[in-house]
Amino acid sequence: MPHDFRPRSPELGVRTYVRTARRSTSRKTRKVEMLRNFKATKTVRIRSFVRSWPQTLHRSSARQFSTYDSNASPKPTEEHKPLRSRTSFTNSLWSTRLQAMRQAEESTKRKLIPKRMAESYVEGVLPFSSDAEMREDYQNTWGGLRLGKLFEDLDALSGMIAYRHCEDGDVHTLPLRIVTASVDRIDLLNPLTADKDLKLSGHVAYVGKSSMNITIRVEELPEDGDVSKSTPILLSNFTMVARDPLTNKPVSINPLHVESEKEKLIASLGNENRKRASYHRSHALSREPPTQEEVARIHSVWLGQEHLDSMTHDPFHVQPSRSPDQITPAETALRRVNICHPQERNIHNNVFGGYLMRESFDLAHATATLFAHARPIFTSSSSIAFQKPVPIGSILDFHSRVVYSNVDRGSFSVSVSAEVIDPLTGERQTTCVFHYAFRVKDEKKGTLKQIAAVNYGDAMRSVMALRREQQSGGAEKERQFEEFEKGRFDPKA
Repeated sequence: MPHDFRPRSPELGVRTYVRTARRSTSRKTRKVEMLRNFKATKTVRIRSFVRSWPQTLHRSSARQFSTYDSNASPKPTEEHKPLRSRTSFTNSLWSTRLQAMRQAEESTKRKLIPKRMAESYVEGVLPFSSDAEMREDYQNTWGGLRLGKLFEDLDALSGMIAYRHCEDGDVHTLPLRIVTASVDRIDLLNPLTADKDLKLSGHVAYVGKSSMNITIRVEELPEDGDVSKSTPILLSNFTMVARDPLTNKPVSINPLHVESEKEKLIASLGNENRKRASYHRSHALSREPPTQEEVARIHSVWLGQEHLDSMTHDPFHVQPSRSPDQITPAETALRRVNICHPQERNIHNNVFGGYLMRESFDLAHATATLFAHARPIFTSSSSIAFQKPVPIGSILDFHSRVVYSNVDRGSFSVSVSAEVIDPLTGERQTTCVFHYAFRVKDEKKGTLKQIAAVNYGDAMRSVMALRREQQSGGAEKERQFEEFEKGRFDPKA
């Protein structure tokens, strides 16, 4: 039976275990002692350690920010309500994981058990047609659904699927630390409506040594609830990586066991998606120069700028100008700065990856709206790689800009970079760059302007956006529909 992710009462809330620092012994010292005991005896009782999960396990550098979060940390207690900043869908999934963590009593050598796809399958229904409170929580200003919140749920669901595949069936074994390595693709196949129930389902499609390719589908259910008549809405592919809970190093995971022809087909699709994502990463502009065709396109854009006459007079002081139907990426830029509060933590006490996706998409949507002067329609997202975790207490600096536009097709691309700032040192590190593709309705194409690059960086970002558009349009979109239908999985079959 699918889960019903309605908001739960406080009595059924998620338990979160918080432990305040002892004055006599620092958290860092306790963790070092625990690791030493583990190496010496190969087994260690960790009941109290797991109860403090995730605050003590893999404590990030956020603990040094005592000035920022010590007073804001909730008091230690056995029961906590679900985090209000999370959706009811995500809170329900996390509740299941936290309960499994509490059952772990001691660390034993992990056993690798071949798993079937059905064992990692998870599905849930968002009952928008009957639950007005949930519909209100997801509704946007246009009367549709907030895709940022749906992306948050997709990230939480992919984590749940990965945990189910990595379990070895031994309650004494510490659960692995699962992190989102990348969001390879998210494709919107049909428009979303706010008054229809949505079914979210997913499972492991391909398994490597320590990584998993996870496919998640979103379908719109008909009023009679017949799943066979559901409408494809969204198809996404996540890459999750498993790490050892004590050393934080990549660890081997359960292999995927396929038997039926359907499972073999899905596994081949998952392997193709993995190879495609790997190919795009290896041929990125950060590793290879642009092709001759791309160089010619950059040159044609440069020729289109109205500054050639000035070159005949003073070629060393060219002042690029542009026509009224052009705009530079810098002129479309927006920015937002967030403090990473404890309410945005995940079960590992870092900022939840779904929160980053939601915040970045909201900023990208605002940038797209101001650029198009019309309601932007999301089409796809790809090549989102999470480079480093974001500790609680740090500051997130989001920068967005339109990097590419195709006036004839009415499409454009918005990139959002997320930088982590250490509040004490001011050091900046990029944690992720998000890419979102939008379009406008045919009658609004005339409102778009051509993006005019003014430097080499602008030109490279435009080329990368063009590549992503070519990977998601035309024949590729048809392939996505075909994969959605071919990859439908029935865990009971």
